[in-house]
Amino acid sequence: MKALFVAVLLVGAMVIAGWITVSNDGSSASATFDKTEVRRDTQQAINKGKDVVDDAGNAIREAGRKASSEWQDASEAAAKKLEQAGEAAEEQLKKAADAAGQNLEQAADAIRETDTSKE
Repeated sequence: MKALFVAVLLVGAMVIAGWITVSNDGSSASATFDKTEVRRDTQQAINKGKDVVDDAGNAIREAGRKASSEWQDASEAAAKKLEQAGEAAEEQLKKAADAAGQNLEQAADAIRETDTSKE
C-alpha cells in the first residue's frame, strides 16, 4: 500500500513538473513522457547544485582568508604590545641602574669623607 502511495505521488510530481502529459481525444487517452523536459530539468538541477557547491566553497575560502587576516592582525598587535612592554622594562631597568649607581657613588663619597676625617 505504501509503495502504491509513493508511486502515485511520484507520478503526480512528474505531471506537475511537466515530464508526463496526458491527452484525451475522446476515443483514446495517452500519456507521454517528455525526455527532453526531464533532461533540461535535470541539467538545470545539476547546474544549480554546482553553483551551490561553488558558492559554499567560495564562502569557506573567504572565511578562511578572513580568519587568517584577523589572526595576523591579532598576532601583529600582540607583538607590538610585547615590544612596547620590553621597551618600558628596559627603561625601568636603566633608571634602576642609574639610581643604584648614584647610591654607590654617594656611599663611596661617604666612606671617603669618613676616611679623611679620621686622619
